[in-house]
Amino acid sequence: MRRGIKGLVVAGAYGVATVAFGQSTVTLFGVADVSVQNLRADGVGSATRVASGGNNTSRIGFRGQEDLGGGMGAGFWLEATLSVDNGQGAATNVNNQANGGSSAPAGTQGLTFDRRATVSLMGTWGEVRLGRDYVPSYWNVTRSDPFSATGVASIRSLVGTGAVNAVTFVRASNSVAYHLPADLGGFYGQVNYMLGENASNVTNRKDGTYIGARVGFAKGPIDGAIATSRTEYLAGDFSNSNLYGAYDFKVAKVSALWNQSTVKSAVPLKQRDYQVGLVVPVGAGELKASFARARITTSATDDGATLLGLGYVHNLSKRSAAYVHYARVSNRGAARFSNGSGAPSPGGDTTAYEVGLRHSF
Repeated sequence: MRRGIKGLVVAGAYGVATVAFGQSTVTLFGVADVSVQNLRADGVGSATRVASGGNNTSRIGFRGQEDLGGGMGAGFWLEATLSVDNGQGAATNVNNQANGGSSAPAGTQGLTFDRRATVSLMGTWGEVRLGRDYVPSYWNVTRSDPFSATGVASIRSLVGTGAVNAVTFVRASNSVAYHLPADLGGFYGQVNYMLGENASNVTNRKDGTYIGARVGFAKGPIDGAIATSRTEYLAGDFSNSNLYGAYDFKVAKVSALWNQSTVKSAVPLKQRDYQVGLVVPVGAGELKASFARARITTSATDDGATLLGLGYVHNLSKRSAAYVHYARVSNRGAARFSNGSGAPSPGGDTTAYEVGLRHSF
């Protein structure tokens, strides 16, 4: 009886999938990554914790594509952050403004497709993509960082944090985007326009409206791109521009980033960031190193910080890896940048270690 019921359930599920998706291909994918961290900060003390996403952000997602014929295709992508250490999801933002985030305590809003939620139409002419997605300039940040902008050694400890920042630094919602086709001899690029969706009769009607673009070239050992963006806010527009370059020497890959963020408020703020990275293949693993410097150029006390990150990732298979990372943030002036340990005393330092496991599926 149990076998018969099971067979009917499987057959029914298969029938529904066939009707719903036709010739589509649908894929379940994700990353489960957890580490044990030890964090120390001047004036705060130390803490040991289990954390998610030390080597690669933990996530779960669904993507699919349908062949429409004549070189055309349609697809979707739904991807959610998953905190594997406690099973919680992550908050999203609906209008690219400070009031558009979740009002619930962090994680308690459940699973949201905060990382990406898009539908696309594709062809030989490129791709039109609608929904919530990464902003163009953030791709340069994450591609330049040997630590993929995650974990205690992430460049995000300095870049796109603090007062010289906006909710659109990494992702934005309500996006209309165009991506160049993939067969342009190595050239790639995109342009995004994202809406704040405010009523036309309010004073901040343009708040959360974003426009940004990125163009680059990747062929053989060379990769490089330039990007720029602006998000409009009544309190002061946020602008971000950066330049990324990398060269793979086979025995080592070197990367570099220049990044500038500006808030044009009543008291203007500007931060410039520089980063160099190194990845060296060693047997079944990789040695990683990163050095970054941030300076708030509008600060009278030369506020800023440096970040030193070191790490090793050992690939246990194509999908699984073990890793160990170390990072130190050294602040200057009144700056209080941190690598996850909590803000230190002004001008203080923070150090962090993590050991973890990552599995991709």
